[in-house]
Amino acid sequence: MRRRGRERVERHAREALSLVEPSVSKRLQVIWCRRLPHDDAYHTHAVADDHVPWIFIDEHVFDASTPDEREDTVRHELAHLVAYHRHGRHIQDHGDEYRRARREIDRALDEEDA
Repeated sequence: MRRRGRERVERHAREALSLVEPSVSKRLQVIWCRRLPHDDAYHTHAVADDHVPWIFIDEHVFDASTPDEREDTVRHELAHLVAYHRHGRHIQDHGDEYRRARREIDRALDEEDA
């Protein structure tokens, strides 16, 4: 993905996150890589360590995805960051806290698009 495309995704992620957690959006770091720093099958990963929200994105897989898949991926990882910020890192990955955060992000973005 070209630099402008990466910047557009990062800007969109910050803007989306600012709708539900403005303090987190200011610190968001998006890391683009060719292979994620872990050996599982995921192509994105969210981490909130030391109060720094990170999203790792496998650029090759992301670039090969459709626009809808890309949007879903960004929303998915932002929901993880919101859930971690609000409830700590020791929650279930896709538990109630994550699902609430995802609904909130979806609602905020869908209202903004309307």
